Amino acid sequence: MICSIIRDLLPLYEEQICSKETAELVQEHLKECDECRKLYDEMRGDIGLREVVNSATLLNVEPEGKGYDRKNQEFWRKYYGSLLLKGVGIFIVTYTVVVSIWMIIGGAR
Repeated sequence: MICSIIRDLLPLYEEQICSKETAELVQEHLKECDECRKLYDEMRGDIGLREVVNSATLLNVEPEGKGYDRKNQEFWRKYYGSLLLKGVGIFIVTYTVVVSIWMIIGGAR
């Protein structure tokens, strides 16, 4: 039963954001339990993040940051701007057609 609790605490222990007492409890358990120690060692191991970052650099993929946000905002501003202009244009054309038809029908009476 203690293993399940320790396994829940391992991420907090690894990030050093648990209390001192909790850290001591986890350390004591890791000294005694091979399975939890193996899991902890796997957690601390390399997950291949460097390869992912290097691949992104080689492909000229800009990571999310200030430049990315600016490009993203520019795209959406242009997209919604053109969408708004199209909407206004359609509204004006529809309004003109409806008013013209209304005047023709109303003027014929």
